[in-house]
Amino acid sequence: MVVAGIALELVLDGYVTCSPEQVMQPPDDAPSTWQTNGEWFGPGPWRMPMGGFLLRVPGRTVLVDAGVGPRCVPNVMETGQFLTSLTAMGVGVDDVTDVVITHLHYDHVGWVSQDGTPTFPRAVHHLHARDWEYVHSGHASRAADSVTESLRPAADLLHLVSGTRTEVLPGVVLRHVPGHTPGNCLVEVGEGDDVALLLGDTAHHPVALVDDRWIDHFDADRDQARRARAEISAELERSHAPATGAHFDGGRFGRIVRTTDGRLHWRLVT
Repeated sequence: MVVAGIALELVLDGYVTCSPEQVMQPPDDAPSTWQTNGEWFGPGPWRMPMGGFLLRVPGRTVLVDAGVGPRCVPNVMETGQFLTSLTAMGVGVDDVTDVVITHLHYDHVGWVSQDGTPTFPRAVHHLHARDWEYVHSGHASRAADSVTESLRPAADLLHLVSGTRTEVLPGVVLRHVPGHTPGNCLVEVGEGDDVALLLGDTAHHPVALVDDRWIDHFDADRDQARRARAEISAELERSHAPATGAHFDGGRFGRIVRTTDGRLHWRLVT
């Protein structure tokens, strides 16, 4: 995907294998077979990609999120490919100028540091201040400990943003959309009408964009997160902008379209 001269590419760290019900809850009228024989999920487990995105901005090399890190739980989680993927894309750790973090969950900051040392020592690390405050507030779950452990070695590299919309680089905007976490953001890439949205975990699956009745078990504030998804879906329908999420299949982009029956649909960009 290229928008406004900026190339966007998936950086794969690995996969988590799970059942859909571990992440999402469908509307009450969903068929009992929704996990294995429905419109959205097929037979077999759900393999969710983990990693981030590489943005080749003129004069900058930007990562959006930094994967899980090297973890292995047989038949559940196999990650650790992030740096290998970057190398295959022609990018070394010293080439990265910016790391844009959509939110502070462990599977988005795992490669911020390794063994107490920043992985990308020349990069400014941008994130929303509300998430930084939240993980240090004592109100976050115990999983926040691994997040703060990852971030601590890179503390001098952090750039905390505030407000609803912050242009961290020309053509790269952090937009605050709380709900999944208090400081959750999406990343708007491009300019004018030539933009794409990287949704992070605002939606774990496209189905949550076309039907806001779906519940995400990992949302900190479920009602706020559902409202955010509904607003983003309406925006995407109006603008026809392509979008993808951190865990969408293959990192593939799609568009929200409304068909003659009045229903919203997710159409992959070909």
